[in-house]
Amino acid sequence: YNINIVAGTFTISGFGSLDGVDTAGISISVDGTPAATTDDSGYYSIDVDYGIHTITASYPGYADEDTTLLVDDDMTLDFDLSGAPIQICVDVTLEGATDNSGALVQMPPASEQITPPSGLVCFDNMDWGEYTITVSNEYFAVVETTITANMDTTIAITLPYYYPPEDLICDFAPTERPFAADASLHSEISWTAPTTSLTIEKYYIYRDDALIDSTTDVSYDDYDVVDGETYDYYVVAGYDDGGVSPASEDCEVEISVEPDPNEVLLIDFDNGSGFAEDM
Repeated sequence: YNINIVAGTFTISGFGSLDGVDTAGISISVDGTPAATTDDSGYYSIDVDYGIHTITASYPGYADEDTTLLVDDDMTLDFDLSGAPIQICVDVTLEGATDNSGALVQMPPASEQITPPSGLVCFDNMDWGEYTITVSNEYFAVVETTITANMDTTIAITLPYYYPPEDLICDFAPTERPFAADASLHSEISWTAPTTSLTIEKYYIYRDDALIDSTTDVSYDDYDVVDGETYDYYVVAGYDDGGVSPASEDCEVEISVEPDPNEVLLIDFDNGSGFAEDM
C-alpha cells in the first residue's frame, strides 16, 4: 500500500482591512492564540502546522471574522472586518422637573422612544455612522444634536424648561368716582419675568380662558371691562424659538367702583321719584 502522509508547516498570508481599507494592527489568531498583527499595509503572514485550524481576525470595535479550514499547503486568506453593532444611549434631563419621564427621543432610522423617570433610553444594534438625535417634550425647548458613533456611546441632553410668568397680580382702577377727565375704567395685570436661560419674546394675556392680547412688557391694562363684573386672568410666556410656557397662576379681579361721595339721592315726595344731584 502507498500511504501519503502530509505533514509540516505551511504559510498563510494575506491582507486585513476595515470596511475595505487595508489597516495596520488587525490581530490574526490561530485557534484562539494570537499569531500575528497586520503591518502598515495591512499585510500579515503566519506559519501554521498541517491540520484543521480556525483563523480569526479581530480589531477593537469591529466584529471578529473567522475561517475554519484544512491547512495542507501555502495559501492566501484575506479578511475584511465590519464595525460591530453598537449601543447608543441618550440620557435626558428635564430642567426643573422632579423626574425625567415623558420626553420623546427620535434617532432615525431607529424607532422613537419615550423616556422613563430616569431619563435614560438606549438604541441597540446600531451600525457605525452619523445620527441626528432630537429630544422634545411639552413646555420644554427642543434639542437636536448630530453625533458620529463607532463605539458604545451615551449622550447627555438637557431640555431647557419654558418657565411661566410669576407673581401675577390683578387689580382695577380707578376705584371710585368721579373719574379724572383722562381716566378710564380698566383692569391692571402685572407679573414677574421668570428666571431662564432662554429668551422671552412676548407675553400672551388670557381673560376667562380666551386670548385677548399680547405684550412685551410685564404689565397689561385691560380697558374692555364693566363695573360690577368679575374677570379671571392668566399669562403665558412666548419664547423666541416658538415655544410657550404653561399658564401662570391665575388671578381674579372683581370690579366694584365706589360711588361719587358728593352725589346724593333726592326724592320728590309729590310723585315718589328719585334723582341724583351733586352737592
